[in-house]
Amino acid sequence: MEKELAFFFSENKKEDTSMQNVWDTMKAYARGLIIDYTTKKNIRKRQTIKALEDDHKKLEKELQNMPQKKDIKLKMDIIKHKMGQVEKEELAQKIRNAKQNYFEDANKPGRLLAYKLRKEKESGKILQLIDDQKNNYIKLKQQIASDLKKWENLQLSLISRISTIKMNILPRILNLFQTIPIRLGKDYFEELNKIVLKYIWQGKKARIKLKLLQDARTRGGFGLPNWELYYQAANLMWAKEWITLRKTKLLTLEGHDLLLRWHAFLWYEGTKSQGYFRRHYIQESLWLNWEKECVKMIEKELFFLKENKKQQTSIPNYGT
Repeated sequence: MEKELAFFFSENKKEDTSMQNVWDTMKAYARGLIIDYTTKKNIRKRQTIKALEDDHKKLEKELQNMPQKKDIKLKMDIIKHKMGQVEKEELAQKIRNAKQNYFEDANKPGRLLAYKLRKEKESGKILQLIDDQKNNYIKLKQQIASDLKKWENLQLSLISRISTIKMNILPRILNLFQTIPIRLGKDYFEELNKIVLKYIWQGKKARIKLKLLQDARTRGGFGLPNWELYYQAANLMWAKEWITLRKTKLLTLEGHDLLLRWHAFLWYEGTKSQGYFRRHYIQESLWLNWEKECVKMIEKELFFLKENKKQQTSIPNYGT
């Protein structure tokens, strides 16, 4: 490489050629040399691996025919060792490349640059998740609207139309709720309800309230899916894993960067002191839904205690 570059400068460094042109040309020339060297090196490596594999196969056949010969087995062990050395070299090269990409062996400014690069990469993933809302949720909503428009004029009863929603539309939406649990506003569910109601009533004015349609059949409702409840339930399934700690492999992978255990983040004080937890796009969405449900449970409990206290004070004391 040094000889090639020395030859390049001796031939191209002229008085009538600017240094900028020489420098730009040298970069292109050096890039070509590196690509050529890397290609030849990879070809030699592949040829070496193929030759070792072929030798190993030949020795295997010989060993099958003559199992009493110990020198064949020794040769096979040597070939395996050589193949292992090649694999170790490849792994070491990958580790070096990873360290170079993140400037791990650099000085203080280099490590600062590595930190900024990691943050930029994480923000890119968050933007990708935000784009998932457009590419998945909004796209699915448009697809559902298109499908229901095709089926709108079919001669079906009210119960049959609700059954169509439960069998065809619900599984598709539930799949997204479970796999991509990102934050969704109320407007998304309202738009979804409008699309479904338009199909159920064939574009005419609704004759039954949505709340009654979405109520359980055991209470006199029609069992139409309540999209927001399904969304909250899918989110709470993740929170359930944080509580039970049963799926250890999943939780270890998901919480590799957590400083505290999962139970510490189930309450407001934990997320307040460990603010990094809610910077994660999906974790924040799951936690906000969990907090919302906790507030509901506390309000119900307080209401029950308040009513119970009223009843106790209203009971006359006949003992006095």
